[in-house]
Amino acid sequence: MGVIKLPNGRYRAQLRRRGYPRFDKVFDSEQAAQEALAQLTDTQPAPSASGIPLAEAWARYSVSNDFETKSENTRTSEITKIKPVLKELAHHDLGTLEARPDLIYDYIDKRSRAISAKTGRKLSPATIRLELAALSSVVAWAKKRRIIQDNFMQRIERPQTPKRKRRVTTVEQGKIDYASHEFNGESIAQAGRFLKCMRLLGCRPGELSRLRLKDIDHKKGFISFRDTKNGTDRTVPATPKVLSSLSTQLDYIRRKGYETDLLFPSASRKKNPDGKPTFKPFNFSGAVRLLVEAGVLPKGFHAHAIRREFISRMIEDGMELSTLMKLTGHKSTQALDIYNEALAVHPTIAERMREHLEKIEHENTLDFLENKFKELGATEETLKRLRRDIRKEEEPVLGRPIYSFGD
Repeated sequence: MGVIKLPNGRYRAQLRRRGYPRFDKVFDSEQAAQEALAQLTDTQPAPSASGIPLAEAWARYSVSNDFETKSENTRTSEITKIKPVLKELAHHDLGTLEARPDLIYDYIDKRSRAISAKTGRKLSPATIRLELAALSSVVAWAKKRRIIQDNFMQRIERPQTPKRKRRVTTVEQGKIDYASHEFNGESIAQAGRFLKCMRLLGCRPGELSRLRLKDIDHKKGFISFRDTKNGTDRTVPATPKVLSSLSTQLDYIRRKGYETDLLFPSASRKKNPDGKPTFKPFNFSGAVRLLVEAGVLPKGFHAHAIRREFISRMIEDGMELSTLMKLTGHKSTQALDIYNEALAVHPTIAERMREHLEKIEHENTLDFLENKFKELGATEETLKRLRRDIRKEEEPVLGRPIYSFGD
């Protein structure tokens, strides 16, 4: 907080103090600037430097418009993921958490050692990141309401998941395609169809699991994914093979008598008032487990590997990244860089790379020889013949002078 005299003779009053709104204004006199600051600090008492307890912040955030306007999936995820955070940190106020990041890092360390009751394994970094994301949403809300001055969660380093580079082999793709046929049983066939459609569309598994019947245009051959990861809608073309698989899935739903607008539904435990089942988006993780248990896929397979394979193939086939970005729903071409890592091992791409390298090597050889010939006093006509012979890889004719040099 202070008053500064400017070169033009006027006075700037500034207030940057925790608990107060930022103030920066220019006045004609020093007295007017001082009075403005005094009035601001008198009428705007600073809230407690410690903010409010995390438990109270969550309670207020969870009934706020900020929370209600988020997608249903996001709200459900935050409600679930904030529980272990509140169990450990609810008694701390936001100011303390901001001043002591070690409390949050201690929480991360403890959760990294925790064993999941569901899987019997240590919690994954992705799970812990979602918990921290839920906490960050609360902190962002508190900053917006000026309960705290800064979203300190932006400075917290999140646990990183080891980068996956696994490709889906042609044998595995063939098994998925084979599993999609009805003679393998309804559940396995539906799981196979889901992964098969992912392989042909390159979409995220969550996008396909939430696909609605009204968003499939069979006549024009387009599919629209709504409210995607980036908060936008995306419409992509569908090949006849994709539409055929979707039609088979639609026939399956009608045959089962499911009353739902989801293309890939999973039955919910909740019932309608008339006793009929309700449905939720497809449980694709359970579908993958089913295919693993059936021997179709190897243990440890993840649905996202299908999307990774699709994107890698498109890059290897020469699709421009700007076009691919629109097809896959990435925010930028930089986000596709992680899928470029396996290109060197692909036979077709490796051969193209080799051709370019050999061309550059050939040009470097020409530059080297030309420079040496110049040092020896070669004429311009000799240098022209040198370039022509090396580019055409011609053998010189024996018995006649090849190159001439100056005196």
